Amino acid sequence: PVTAVASAKLRPQPRQAICELSTTGGGAAFSDLAVQETALGAALSATLMQSREAPVRVGLEVAGRYAFFAKGGDFISPEDWKLLSARLCFHY
Repeated sequence: PVTAVASAKLRPQPRQAICELSTTGGGAAFSDLAVQETALGAALSATLMQSREAPVRVGLEVAGRYAFFAKGGDFISPEDWKLLSARLCFHY
């Protein structure tokens, strides 16, 4: 079977990190420790599948995402977020 790139996408992708801690029935207050941060990111994805026509085609989608968080910000992790994924896809 001949495999071809069916689609490839590069797009901006804003990301948001939210961290919050709360209690019930207690007098503890943690609202001053809550953080919320938005970061710019980018996403790249490509779908590989058979190029011949068929009612249902099986393919493989691979993607990578990267979020650029500000260093020294309020967020718990000072590192940028990196995510790689691969999944089986069915096109019909």
